[in-house]
Amino acid sequence: LLADIDKIQKVIPGFADGTEDKVLWTYKRGQGEGIDDLRKGIIYQCTPLKNGNILVTESGIYRMVELNAKGKVVKKIPIPAPAEDHAQSLRLARKTKVGTYLVCYMLEGKIVEVNGAGELLRTIDVNPFVDEPGPSVYEAVPLDRGRILVSLGPSNKVLILDKKGKAEWKLSRADLPDDFGELYWITKCIPLESGNIIVINYCKGKGKVKAFEITMDKQIVWQMTDPRVKGLTDLQLLPDGWLR
Repeated sequence: LLADIDKIQKVIPGFADGTEDKVLWTYKRGQGEGIDDLRKGIIYQCTPLKNGNILVTESGIYRMVELNAKGKVVKKIPIPAPAEDHAQSLRLARKTKVGTYLVCYMLEGKIVEVNGAGELLRTIDVNPFVDEPGPSVYEAVPLDRGRILVSLGPSNKVLILDKKGKAEWKLSRADLPDDFGELYWITKCIPLESGNIIVINYCKGKGKVKAFEITMDKQIVWQMTDPRVKGLTDLQLLPDGWLR
């Protein structure tokens, strides 16, 4: 992205400097609920859905909302309160093809699946897959055949769980080359149509590799090492021809 700023500016004037930005709408945590204490929780995500809505997860009040293209709340989904009311309790959530939601409870090391009414369907404990107890699961991405791609945050592992919650694929630092550098905090994992996975290594400016693509037989396809990129937590893949 940094290398293509000039190209992007030709397509979207003001992309880098914000001179032509226009705010279409704004959503604040707890909007419309009479909640004034914005310190109580955090919005960790806003994920576009295939139906055109945007999924937002709100900690503190512990719910998800779906916003339409105009930023209006069209659906509210309550989620179970975590064991500890803490800013780090939740991380990301994903909507599945069948309309359920996978919510990550980072402090407790579990993934909760709820339906559209917020009713608990199942809980997946990921603590058996980490070396030490503590904060772990960051995101759970639904795959085909009921499988789930899981990033384990500060535990620095990636899992693919089958529909019964058993690990059928694992990735840790021990699987990477000696000269790779360190894993500091795996935030997101992006599954590709090829079957490969892009892994985001949020390293707070410490690590050499900020993101990389890896195959199922654990061969690295490419890695991002640009020193100008610090603290990367996510990236978006642009379709071919987007800059033309």
